[in-house]
Amino acid sequence: MIQRIQTVYLIVAFIALVLQFFFPVAAFTYGNTVDTYLGTISFYVYGLEKQPDTLEPAYKFLFYLPLIILSVLILALTVMTILQYKKRLRQLRTINFAILLNIVLIVLLFFYTDKIAKDISLPTEYRVGSVFPLISLVFLVLAMYTIKRDERLVRSLDRLR
Repeated sequence: MIQRIQTVYLIVAFIALVLQFFFPVAAFTYGNTVDTYLGTISFYVYGLEKQPDTLEPAYKFLFYLPLIILSVLILALTVMTILQYKKRLRQLRTINFAILLNIVLIVLLFFYTDKIAKDISLPTEYRVGSVFPLISLVFLVLAMYTIKRDERLVRSLDRLR
């Protein structure tokens, strides 16, 4: 049955992972005194965006590729988990792998943010985009627990037969 509570948890995790592409993970403001505001560098999962565009890009696309691949892979695993609603044990394996990858993504996001902050020598301000992987991790864990609960219920009913 696709209308179980773990499906709702997985959909919320999916939405949180999609939203991380639209919001910055961190921002670096340079020249932030009252008189001299020069601009902001925003760190997204897919790269850096600068306002104004006076700086040359310090990092190439390959620098961000692991973050993009991990995010897309977790999104695909979440969708696969939703579609495997008849095979609970396979769902558990898939969701455990997605949880592991999500933890790796969170560690990499903070590692990349610190590396960029050290390279450009500016203070870091974490933004909304850094919260979305944490939200998805919480909902993936909740989905795992409800799938385990369903599996225990089915096994207990099999013993009665």
